[in-house]
Amino acid sequence: MRNNNKRPRGRQQPNKRPVNPKFQTFDSNGPDGRVRGNAQQVQEKYVSLAKDCTDDPVLAENYYQHAEHYHRILQAAQEWENQRRDERGSDNS
Repeated sequence: MRNNNKRPRGRQQPNKRPVNPKFQTFDSNGPDGRVRGNAQQVQEKYVSLAKDCTDDPVLAENYYQHAEHYHRILQAAQEWENQRRDERGSDNS
């Protein structure tokens, strides 16, 4: 007999606060292997790899596109923080 009281994968627990993506750890499978760290660290690593890749402009552009993806994650995290700060500020008024 199967136990059906488990939640499907990928769902949050009901009372658990969402994690700020700024502090979330990422495992990125880039062109030359895995890059791990938070969004800021991964972005900096891809920019560094792109700058080191002067002989292959296509690979450098690929690294810059990866870096841009994590830059957008950081921007979204900043907007999320601002929104939460505004919500807390309006609750205290």
